[in-house]
Amino acid sequence: MRSLWMVFTCLLAAASVAAEQPSVKNKENAKLEAEQNEEWLAAVERIRALPRPCEIKNMHVTASVTQVYDLTDAAKAQIKKALDEYDAELLKRAARWLDEEKSLRQEYEAKALQALPEDKREAARKLLDYSHGAWTTLLDREAPFKKEYAERTEKIRQGMGKISTDDLEAARTATRTWVKDYRAKLTKGDEEVIQKLQGMLSAEEAERLSQFVRMKVGEPPEKK
Repeated sequence: MRSLWMVFTCLLAAASVAAEQPSVKNKENAKLEAEQNEEWLAAVERIRALPRPCEIKNMHVTASVTQVYDLTDAAKAQIKKALDEYDAELLKRAARWLDEEKSLRQEYEAKALQALPEDKREAARKLLDYSHGAWTTLLDREAPFKKEYAERTEKIRQGMGKISTDDLEAARTATRTWVKDYRAKLTKGDEEVIQKLQGMLSAEEAERLSQFVRMKVGEPPEKK
């Protein structure tokens, strides 16, 4: 639960950008939104990095009371049990908070979309619904890859000295191929999401959105 993460980005500012000089204005708006989110990011970081129970945590020191005091095994086990229960309860509260945040986003998004021209509101709502539905954190995205990679490399490690050099090299080659294919699959999925978003916009709007895309993608699918 203590992994270092929390990266927040806004992907959809195009709907409120004027038509003239979209590149410059989009960049200016993106910069403004990032500045406005600093207090939010700081608040979330305080929650994420808050010292755990029995943790001594300051700028240049991180330690547990179990590492400072000379305790019996029974005392250490009791402390560990309390920390495990704390982590489980914290996870439940985080899940509830996420649900509340989604509901809050939906409420204020509906208010914000009223600023769009009436003929664009429904299209913008569908665009945002799709974007939100396809969203994932880097941590969640990487977790399955890291788990399987660790299992594969551990299997190779255990086989060292027990299998032939050729078999060992074949296992390593297979793992490298798997990594390449896995990454390619993720990239293809990212590209398909962007193409879907672009396909939900007019040509001019899709061009504006493309200024925020950080990967090379092909043409969006044709509208039916």
